[in-house]
Amino acid sequence: MSLAVGFLGILMSAASLGGTAIAIMGDRSSMDIFDFLTASFNLLPAVLFFIGLSALALGWAPKLGKLVYAYLGYAFLINYFGGVLDLPEAFSKTAIQSWFPQMPMEGFDLIVFLTITVISILFIIVGYAGYKRRDMYEG
Repeated sequence: MSLAVGFLGILMSAASLGGTAIAIMGDRSSMDIFDFLTASFNLLPAVLFFIGLSALALGWAPKLGKLVYAYLGYAFLINYFGGVLDLPEAFSKTAIQSWFPQMPMEGFDLIVFLTITVISILFIIVGYAGYKRRDMYEG
């Protein structure tokens, strides 16, 4: 369910932001809706990464689940205020979202996209295995 909602959330935010921008800019817009969709779906592995971290925490150490929320908040703050605070590049790379290129200004990076996606899927699988194992012992 979280995968479907994550995908739907990205689709809806890209469509609404892109549609609004295109409607306001009119003929002056150099971007079309496809540009907004590709830029948004460039961050799909980041959504999958947080789903994977949550699955790991739920499956193996449920008491650490709050740390996933803490990291999510931390990553948001770093990305939102990092430019204002003039943080070093190495510090900003501790937030998962900063690993991806800023599309459409930068080109798509397939290696980063696939690497984070594969790691996220592995986290989800390992978390699921831990949950099934834990469920067998408790039930």
